[in-house]
Amino acid sequence: MRDLSVTGMTICKQMRQLPRCAGMLSAIGLAAIFLGSLARAGDWPQWGGRDERNFISAETNLPAIFKPNGHQTEDGKQIDIPGQNLKWSAPLGNMTYVTPAISKGKIFIGSNDAHVDEDNRFEKTGGGVMLCLDEATGKVQWQLVIPRLRTKNPKFNYDDMNLGLCSSPTVDGDRVYIVSSRGEVLCLDINGQSNGNAPPFINEGAYMNDSRLLPDKPGRFDPTGTNVPPLPKPVEIKPTDGDIIWSYNFIELLDVWPQDAVDCSILVVGNNLFVCVSNGVDKSHKVIPSPNAPDMIVLDKRTGKLLAVMDPPLGKAIFHGDWSSPTLAHVGNKTLVIWGGGDGFCYAFDSVFVPGKDGKPGDSGIVYAELGSNWINLNPGLSIPAYASLIACSSTGQYVIACNDNSGYLLSISKDFGTTWSQNDGFSENNNVGCISCNGKIIVLAANSGNIYYSTDGGTNWHTSDQNIPQIVSICCDETGKMLTMCSGGQYNLGNLYTSNNNGVTWSAKFPKPVNWTCVAMNKRGNFRVACEYNGFIFFTRDYGNTWDTYSLLNSWLCIGMSDDQRIIAIGTDDGIFVSTNQLGTLTQVTNLRCWFIQVSSCGKYMSAAMGESEIYISLEGAIDLDKEKEKLIKEQSRIENNIAGIEKKLLNEGFVSKAPAEIIAYEREKLTSMKSSLEKIKSNLESLA
Repeated sequence: MRDLSVTGMTICKQMRQLPRCAGMLSAIGLAAIFLGSLARAGDWPQWGGRDERNFISAETNLPAIFKPNGHQTEDGKQIDIPGQNLKWSAPLGNMTYVTPAISKGKIFIGSNDAHVDEDNRFEKTGGGVMLCLDEATGKVQWQLVIPRLRTKNPKFNYDDMNLGLCSSPTVDGDRVYIVSSRGEVLCLDINGQSNGNAPPFINEGAYMNDSRLLPDKPGRFDPTGTNVPPLPKPVEIKPTDGDIIWSYNFIELLDVWPQDAVDCSILVVGNNLFVCVSNGVDKSHKVIPSPNAPDMIVLDKRTGKLLAVMDPPLGKAIFHGDWSSPTLAHVGNKTLVIWGGGDGFCYAFDSVFVPGKDGKPGDSGIVYAELGSNWINLNPGLSIPAYASLIACSSTGQYVIACNDNSGYLLSISKDFGTTWSQNDGFSENNNVGCISCNGKIIVLAANSGNIYYSTDGGTNWHTSDQNIPQIVSICCDETGKMLTMCSGGQYNLGNLYTSNNNGVTWSAKFPKPVNWTCVAMNKRGNFRVACEYNGFIFFTRDYGNTWDTYSLLNSWLCIGMSDDQRIIAIGTDDGIFVSTNQLGTLTQVTNLRCWFIQVSSCGKYMSAAMGESEIYISLEGAIDLDKEKEKLIKEQSRIENNIAGIEKKLLNEGFVSKAPAEIIAYEREKLTSMKSSLEKIKSNLESLA
């Protein structure tokens, strides 16, 4: 705690809950008054005190009561009331969302700019300020003024609530790292300008005075255009100003669209900074304007260079915004970065990420433990085809479809992770490939004859593509089932890769030369595709098949499967099944089973493999308890139905509608629409679990 760490953190957390409080850093005086009687603990250089963010301090004998300085009015006169257990206090803005960091006798804390005009060089803009205070006296050693980011884009709902700086600082040696209220990662000198203006960033004077009204969100206009206001005249830099060492503007460079504010407390791991960029919705609170922007980035702490990104991003899966800060965990022999995503899931990243190539950032790499190590042989007696050669599964892993080459029953469908099966005999010819989309209803099959069949209702009704493409060996689809890719060829045949954007009705070739293809896989967005060639080459694309890169890792590829987010890639070979969790940077053998066809569920937790000779295996790491899932969904359905009934009753009340402000009525109607949409999704999920 270094005089106050736990207390300071606790009080600032209260200030987050009550942002309109007086804004006095009264907590700092709390422990400082007992300095003579308390043992001096270590510094508290970041949110949570240490990389693991567990907020535990070795400090003891903390005072149970404290009060800041105050005043009251009696008979028209103001009477000052001294604080209790207080050594000193320092004024902050009128909104403070930042918890302090303490290091080397300095306290670092941010707020809004409610008082910056006390220095006649600055005007209040609704922006933020980063303060460095002397731990012993509370006096300001330096401050960095961060003007509000103003734009003409009416949908850019960012930095317009007078929140100021919301990123709790992280101190590492003689550097302080924050995410500014303008959407930049800033590396600051802990001594400010008192020891000179350190390069490479030396334009702090203009930075602290930049309150221009920009034509659009940074990154969505030409900064050299004639409609862009010129940089303002720099203010005079003084020794009491902050010193920026380098800046990385992710709003501009990565087209990140934060919602309201950015608030990440940066995690330092070696020479790397792990940063959540707070991507989210626009002012409608419904649209994700930048679905391709990364949610997590890694920068070099020494230079600010972008080293890695979370790829693919969460995109439209974000509920509202990414506002979690990363933390460190040591699991077995791995050092992991743990982060709560804006989609409601907790992610673990390997702190040692895959480096980028050709000037591009690497992939931060989500970690999946022991995936594919536990395989279950489904009993062939459960009405499974006599010779299972192909298999496909839905996003939950619950729906599984098996195809065979030699039986009259061409499809067998399971809706319970392969426990029971029903047979679909809708074809008169044998099929050699199949796939199922994430919703469990869209199935596409290619026959040996070259005919392509597709069903949009789980196999009840079937349609035929307008094209005939012989020797098709593999096919897959995106999350909607509308975009498909397939390959023709095989061990002894040259073929091509094809793409369809209309459920398989029409197809176009997407590879520049004939190849002996054996299998193809695609992520949920359809942009990342991996194709195997029989002689051991893997080709992959990140741009829907327009350009291709090559890997050569193993010999005699047989099949490949991939999760929707491309982080889990499973390879079936003559020697067994291999799994990659870093986009083929490395491969780990998980079993020596030889399979003819493998598929990874979109969530990455389940794998299905067809081994031939009447054997089908399913890997069920982390399989869900269906009864518990149903129970949770039913409870949530009941809650939402009650809320819908309440809102509908309110909107039918003429007294409420006639008296309530228009924006309140609009809000209630918007909430009703959102709840009805959520209810439909829950009903669909319950139907899929039936």
